[in-house]
Amino acid sequence: MGETKITPVRKVGKKSTKSRLFPLLAAMLGGLVCGPLLSSSANGQPPEEMPKPVVRLLGTLFAYSFLKSNAVEAIVKQIAFTGNEVKANFHGQDKVEAKLTLSVQRTIWGKYVSNNQTLEITWWFPASWAQANGVDHLPEPGDAVFYMFNLNKDGLPGFGRQFSIAHPVEMKRLNEIEQILSREDPEQAARHIARGCQSPDPYFAQWCLMVMDQRQKVTSPKPYPALYGTIRQQFAPGDDLAMCWQLLKSPDTSSLVYRDVELRLAEETLGKQENEVRYQCHLRRFVRFFDLPLGSSPTQEQVRDEIICLEKSYYWGATNAQKKELVDTLARLAATEREAPYRWVAAQTPASLFDPAQQELAELVWGHYTSLTATRWNDRLIMAYTDNAIHRLMMRESKATGKHCSQGIELFRTILSLGEMQTGLSIVWELEQYANHCRKTQIDWPDRDATFSSLYKATPHAQVKSFFLMTFRRLGIEPTDETANL
Repeated sequence: MGETKITPVRKVGKKSTKSRLFPLLAAMLGGLVCGPLLSSSANGQPPEEMPKPVVRLLGTLFAYSFLKSNAVEAIVKQIAFTGNEVKANFHGQDKVEAKLTLSVQRTIWGKYVSNNQTLEITWWFPASWAQANGVDHLPEPGDAVFYMFNLNKDGLPGFGRQFSIAHPVEMKRLNEIEQILSREDPEQAARHIARGCQSPDPYFAQWCLMVMDQRQKVTSPKPYPALYGTIRQQFAPGDDLAMCWQLLKSPDTSSLVYRDVELRLAEETLGKQENEVRYQCHLRRFVRFFDLPLGSSPTQEQVRDEIICLEKSYYWGATNAQKKELVDTLARLAATEREAPYRWVAAQTPASLFDPAQQELAELVWGHYTSLTATRWNDRLIMAYTDNAIHRLMMRESKATGKHCSQGIELFRTILSLGEMQTGLSIVWELEQYANHCRKTQIDWPDRDATFSSLYKATPHAQVKSFFLMTFRRLGIEPTDETANL
């Protein structure tokens, strides 16, 4: 095989003397806040599933690595485990040592040129390496890998910084990033960044949005200006926020990017009309959750993170009217009995909006869970979240009143009487946690023992009853005539 050609990273040019909003970007974002909202009825088909990146693109580590290190894609030719091991103490993981021969296929970034296209390296593999790389084995001959390293004083490969499986999607992403950062024309690079914010690859879109972030001009960590400064100078003030609004309104924006956009807009002082647009976009996202397929584990994690973000970042401070509209919307969606993978949001989110001081809203939320208990009791996914939600309502109401929450207990009684084992076990656990909370915070519950005994009697499932008896012992509840000999 011939010598591998290594393309060096070009340095970014001198500081631009003029910031400008590109005509393309201006046209794309024109009439953004006042224009009509895009339809929220997404087609339900996510982009190509993206494995969780091994190379983290956000933060100073990637910036330092790109500026100072070298990265190649290679094939494992040989691997030999030396038998050397390091056992973890209080921190870290067990590690095993291996010597590898890599055949360099191409350079992703850096200045190293291999004369024989092979690298001989030693690597310590932590116990979690395979799981972190989304595979079920340590490297084997034939595996495509990503290797990042520093050069020593002689210009030869020295300290290894990262060794991971080369997932094709991730290698494509890193190659595109290298192309952007190596462009001699910063305006072309900035155009690429603007388009990339709407990429179906959520990790690439997230990185592009970070590069556009105007706040970084002042607060950037040290390596950022050297790597991103010239590209950022091509954007006019406000371009990043205009892009955020565009992404907020698009039903195709991934959960990963949508969460970042919401957090970015939450830092701004927005007008009434802007906040109304923001609210309508968020409401439509909740409707969209019912149309999403389950997706991969990273996708599921991102959807969960988006839901939690919307609850905390926006809805905790929303008006009662907005909260009630969301509860009504989720109740309507739950009533359709669709087997949507993310239908659990109808059980989780209303509890996050509950405020015992707002009587009308509180009654609406309690009514929602009463309805779920009556109509979706045989839906294990819905009920798994309903149990926890009722527990959260009880905790909040007791904190506000200083008394135990009889309404939540009666809902638990209804669910227990239906005899579903997994749900019943979960409820007994929730009740024990609630009882411990009442004791520690001196919540008034004078008939606690009698309540537990009556709940025990209402439970038809033998295994749930057995779990109840263990709970009695942990809580110090005296056995009744019915339970004393069991």
